[in-house]
Amino acid sequence: MNNFINRTICLLAALWLAAPALQAGEGALPATSHQKATDSHRYSEQTLDAFAAAYVKVAEVYDSHAPRFETAKNAQEAYRVQMAINDQMSRVIREQGLSPEEYNQVVRSVNEDPQLAQSVARKIRALQ
Repeated sequence: MNNFINRTICLLAALWLAAPALQAGEGALPATSHQKATDSHRYSEQTLDAFAAAYVKVAEVYDSHAPRFETAKNAQEAYRVQMAINDQMSRVIREQGLSPEEYNQVVRSVNEDPQLAQSVARKIRALQ
């Protein structure tokens, strides 16, 4: 379970390194969205299934491009690689019917709710 949560945190960080670029034209999340997700959000099975499918695809994008990021020769190259990673992550999340904001809200909820984390981990394992 800890591996799942650690990887989730890693993928969340990767997705949000360039959050302004991802949210361009969509507006930022309101400040109140950082309250405990489990207090205010219940997710449908359809949303959790979409999240699990997106998570698997986001992990594939991250895994395939992380070496390019890690071997970047300078900050500008690293930034370009990160932008490409974020663009692809955003695209695969949207292909599953979620926005990057919805995806990240589920990630926050998973990190705060062990029962939800177990449920989502089962869904993800079933897809891998």
